[in-house]
Amino acid sequence: MVTTNIAAELTTGIAIVGAGLAGLTCAQQLRHQGFDVCVLEKSRGVGGRLATRRVEGMPIDHGIPYLEPQGSRAGALIHQLMAVGVITRSDAPTPAYFAPQGMTAIAKYIAAQTPLYRQHRVEVLQRQGSSWRLQAVTPEGPCSVTAQGIVLAI
Repeated sequence: MVTTNIAAELTTGIAIVGAGLAGLTCAQQLRHQGFDVCVLEKSRGVGGRLATRRVEGMPIDHGIPYLEPQGSRAGALIHQLMAVGVITRSDAPTPAYFAPQGMTAIAKYIAAQTPLYRQHRVEVLQRQGSSWRLQAVTPEGPCSVTAQGIVLAI
């Protein structure tokens, strides 16, 4: 992730609230289209339902256990993740893909080049002229974000 520190004042083109699969994929696609984006996440980690915990060093998924190809974009993501070794195909008769290091590895891979601010819980959204003002709470205190557009992926 490009940025993981706590910020007091941010300005961006598009602020995305939520670092689950939808928010991170949205950020990735918008970045590829040339937009300036940042992702604000209330939690310490990323992934949302791509949740993995470690128990005695072993990854235990307690959210989405695997991916299935459902459409061309999901297929493209699966192909990309397979190519870099993030996921592998199961031996089941129906194609299913899992992440040996835990499903959170998928979110971490997608977020690798995304400006991401963890522990930023957005509490207020306000329209101010042609932009948006988001007010977030962090462990270090309040944070204010000004953005031309917002995406709520919560």
